[in-house]
Amino acid sequence: MKASIRPATPADLPAIASLQLASARAAFAHIGPVERLEARDWTRDLAAAETALVATEGDELVGFAFVGGCELQFFYTHPRVWGRGCGRALLAAAEDALRAAGCDEAFVYTEERNDRPLRVYAAAGWMPDGAVRERDWLGVHIRELRLVKPLRE
Repeated sequence: MKASIRPATPADLPAIASLQLASARAAFAHIGPVERLEARDWTRDLAAAETALVATEGDELVGFAFVGGCELQFFYTHPRVWGRGCGRALLAAAEDALRAAGCDEAFVYTEERNDRPLRVYAAAGWMPDGAVRERDWLGVHIRELRLVKPLRE
């Protein structure tokens, strides 16, 4: 089934929280103690996003992306749909939103050992620019690479 993309609404927040938790636990298990992760409240993030999108298959929310300030701030898909094109469709829609907001270039940060998203971003033309953000996450030191993509020809 092909994913549909639409604007996120406050009614989506419980599904967003559940999806992000499932995705983070699956994607980051090799990086840190993901069993310590808990669902978070996304209300402020939704309100602060210039554009918030969700991907759905039928009635099920399978992904979300929040953008603002020429940054792809949050981008998650449920592990059940990994490899099925939902993420690529959602990423393309997020890039369109960034273009519509007037961005000539966009950026995203992702952990350097986060292989699946790094492959998805690279296939979509996002490339590391050498900037790195370091922080502690669940008691583990992580390095997040900044990836950039030109949005105008």
